[in-house]
Amino acid sequence: MTAPAGEMGDDEILGLADALIAIHLQVVRNKGLDLSEIASPEKEEMVRGRIISVIRPCFGCVFGQSPAERYGDIFDQISVFAQHFAKDHIFADGNKRTTVIACLALLERFDFAVEVVDSGDPAENEMYGAIQGLVTGKVDAKNFAAFLRERAFPGMGTHLL
Repeated sequence: MTAPAGEMGDDEILGLADALIAIHLQVVRNKGLDLSEIASPEKEEMVRGRIISVIRPCFGCVFGQSPAERYGDIFDQISVFAQHFAKDHIFADGNKRTTVIACLALLERFDFAVEVVDSGDPAENEMYGAIQGLVTGKVDAKNFAAFLRERAFPGMGTHLL
């Protein structure tokens, strides 16, 4: 399965950054933390800037070169995004969990769904394990892209097993 890399304009990149912040807040809230009242506007803007600095080179034009010219396909592109987003530790907690949700949402945005084992136990959760591998270096972006490609199919809605 393959599809060309996708491109986002500035408004979509900014919207994705805001969505990732909201996803992160929900991820940590699900674990009993509420960070919505803690961060100052300056801190929130710094975090937003760091997120944009990961999204823009993956999904925007860089020095006149489109993502389709830089990536073999959408899976390579999302894999590079996931590697940088998870490894950059933008948030104090919940980086890998937020990256899992971001990857699934991005695949859906580009009309792909994936079939993965979803478990509350991180040791049995395929996506979480793959993201963990990216962070530790046990899995590289090429292997993560292959992982996504093998489990993807056209259509909306991820199938969690």
